Amino acid sequence: MLFAIDKALSPTKHKRRKIDDINYVVVHRTIGATIDESIAEFKKVEKFEAGWYTGGIYPYHFFLPLYGDPVQCLPLTCVAPAALRTLNQQGIHVALAGDFRKQAPGGGQLIKLKHLVTSLNNAFNGDLEIIGHTETPLAHLEGSKDPSKVCPGAYLDLNDVRLYAMLHQSNLCELAPIDGLKRAGYIV
Repeated sequence: MLFAIDKALSPTKHKRRKIDDINYVVVHRTIGATIDESIAEFKKVEKFEAGWYTGGIYPYHFFLPLYGDPVQCLPLTCVAPAALRTLNQQGIHVALAGDFRKQAPGGGQLIKLKHLVTSLNNAFNGDLEIIGHTETPLAHLEGSKDPSKVCPGAYLDLNDVRLYAMLHQSNLCELAPIDGLKRAGYIV
């Protein structure tokens, strides 16, 4: 299976939601080149460290490492504490390793992001809106107090990702989203 949940990330600590609550794929940049490095950063709970606002809980449904396949970190029925109070309940949160304010995605990350987002969108019959963290409504009021914060960053072209998802939209998934997700191999 392309996506495997990390058993070390206990979904019992997360609030649950219905699949029907999901309306967005929210793309983030994150620290750590591998899932293990990224998880370690989010276990640091000192103020202004990566995990201080999540209580040390990893806040994303998917992680795309610099090299390798995406990792599903949370079931899609879990609400991810991804520092977006207005969209945590409604979003599938995808984090890519790297700082896309400074450089473009590497190691095949962009095509893997496109495939992941397209697959998720197809499971929801093309009904998901694809947005970046700081493109969210009220983003300037949540998370970072830095008004110049850009996430995921200008070097990750989300318009290209949206176009790819639109052009590769499949009308084959006439199942309810939960059945489409299970058929695609996601852990719901």
